[in-house]
Amino acid sequence: MSDAVPSNPLDRSELREVLEHLAERCHSLPAAMIATGATFEAPRVIDNQFAWLVDLLGGVPAVVETAADEFGSDIESACGLALDIPLLLIVVPILQRRRRVGCVICLAAARELPDHPLVRSLKRPEGSNGRDPRAQLVVQPLPDRSAIPTLIQAVEWWLHDLCELRDAAMHIESFGRQLTDAYEELALLQKVSRNMNVLRQPRQFLESVCQDLLDVMPYRWTALKLSDKKQGCDEFADVLFSAGDLTCDNDRLLRVANKIIDTRSSSNPIVREEGLSCDCPDLEAMERSAIVQPLADDETVYGTIIVGGKIGEDAQVNSFDLKILGATAEHVRIFLNNVGLYDDLQKMFLGTLEAITASIDAKDRYTCGHSRRVAYLSRELAMRAGLDAAVVERVHIAGLVHDVGKIGVPEAVLSKPGRLTDEEFDLIKKHPEIGVRILRDIPNFDDIIPGVMSHHERFDGRGYPQRLAGLEIPLFGRIVGIADAFDAMSSTRTYRRALSSDDVLAEMLRCAGSQFDPELIPHFLEINFSVYEQMRDRDRAIEQDQSGVAA
Repeated sequence: MSDAVPSNPLDRSELREVLEHLAERCHSLPAAMIATGATFEAPRVIDNQFAWLVDLLGGVPAVVETAADEFGSDIESACGLALDIPLLLIVVPILQRRRRVGCVICLAAARELPDHPLVRSLKRPEGSNGRDPRAQLVVQPLPDRSAIPTLIQAVEWWLHDLCELRDAAMHIESFGRQLTDAYEELALLQKVSRNMNVLRQPRQFLESVCQDLLDVMPYRWTALKLSDKKQGCDEFADVLFSAGDLTCDNDRLLRVANKIIDTRSSSNPIVREEGLSCDCPDLEAMERSAIVQPLADDETVYGTIIVGGKIGEDAQVNSFDLKILGATAEHVRIFLNNVGLYDDLQKMFLGTLEAITASIDAKDRYTCGHSRRVAYLSRELAMRAGLDAAVVERVHIAGLVHDVGKIGVPEAVLSKPGRLTDEEFDLIKKHPEIGVRILRDIPNFDDIIPGVMSHHERFDGRGYPQRLAGLEIPLFGRIVGIADAFDAMSSTRTYRRALSSDDVLAEMLRCAGSQFDPELIPHFLEINFSVYEQMRDRDRAIEQDQSGVAA
């Protein structure tokens, strides 16, 4: 017979439930049942119609003492005992992982019991529900001593079966919880992974991580903090991303997060639970239950994710909490690594574009730094016009390459002192189309090309090369056109000297609605031109140095 051993240990309430079910199964047996602990301690009668049989031996203590004296530590091999009173004593151990955690003592009526003088003398004993004990016994098929092995086997089998059923129920419940946890984990990681594609908007991703964790984990708040130890995280070094109802003010949590980043050297989580020691006193003083998951590369901790204030019936931190937080942290780490790589590629890409446009600007010594300045002004205008950060970046690139087509214009025309002839000006007017032909085969430049083609169009339709008017002119072209005109008027040319900034702005305001988009000009006037002026002054100094060398 296999042991009645569930794979998970029974607690007291579960053991009581199993034994109550055992008593129900033994209802047809003329037997009283007593449940005890591992060494016959804390015995109690499992109530049924034959519980009064215990009184025939002097009560529960006497029955347990008899069983202990007879079987003691050998109850695992006990086969039963016929007592002087015609009762059969059956002891079945309750084993868990081959360790005895309790016993079931069955006190069964033998065939001779109904005629025993002691039973004849009983009148409505306590626990008999007012029935004559003889009447209860005579209707039952009572066993003799030879039936003891069969009775033992029946009780063992019933107990084993109940434990198996309980274990199956536990497995089903556990599987259900695991399935729910797995679904929630997969759903969370899918959302995080989907958001990881937005490399150009890391702030949006980091905010979504906090909210997504809050939606899945049973905690009142979540927070995420990064430091400048990680490439690409400089702009977030003083930012605390959070979601939910913080139990402390942001500044305090920010200090705790910074201290964790500065003092930790591994990605091992820190668990704070009430009643348990925690090696982070600041966290212990701040929250009753929390998890800190450091973000680290090798031995360098550059950030941390914190969840705090667990809610629900299970107030303890569990393995699911740790698992899902650790998996999320790994996704954040991968995302930030990708952000760093993207940042490197973006810098290299922009550096290459600047080098190309600088070489084109160098064809005309009067336009040194022109493309960089136009790119800067285009970006500032796009920002003030309320465009999305990703679009602002694309506008900046359009400003950088807006004059790339001048590579196809003869240098003699670009550098000609004095005014141009009509034929020479026609050559100049071809540079937007030349620029489009140069750029059209570059991947992911589809949104840039319209800005290059149309940056010399006018709002009144008198521009070139397509004579577009109003909102027919692509947005990038309208923005770059304003920046290009401002820099042209602010720079010295062979045929005139530079105008002052006030004069240029006054002229642009006058031309709003004719040359320029009237909706964009007010935004352009909001720009702080101090950075632009520094760029222009530096480029003028370079021009003068080059003129001196040429002379």
